[in-house]
Amino acid sequence: MTHEQTPYLVIVAVVAVIAVVTLVMNNNDNLQGALTYRAPENERVNGCIDTDENGDIYTRGYTQIGVVRTEDECRGNMLHQWYCKTVTDDVESTPRPCEFGCENGACLRQRTYG
Repeated sequence: MTHEQTPYLVIVAVVAVIAVVTLVMNNNDNLQGALTYRAPENERVNGCIDTDENGDIYTRGYTQIGVVRTEDECRGNMLHQWYCKTVTDDVESTPRPCEFGCENGACLRQRTYG
């Protein structure tokens, strides 16, 4: 290793350490696999909102903190419905079974096929 290579190796090592620390500190299993995206800046909210309050499984909704939106989603016949935690500005998901299936982030009200 030459003297010229040393600064580059130090920089790579520092970046790697920062990346690992960031991943460990921001490990939020709640949002793993969730449909999360950034809303437009002019739609920023204060605190946490839930567009389908009271756990309505037949209405597709989303939660939003600041500009980060997390949409209710279907995984097979299970609805993963997101809601605001009351104590912290954070969101959490509750898997709910859908009797007649799940489509587009909401449970179906009745069977849609034979």
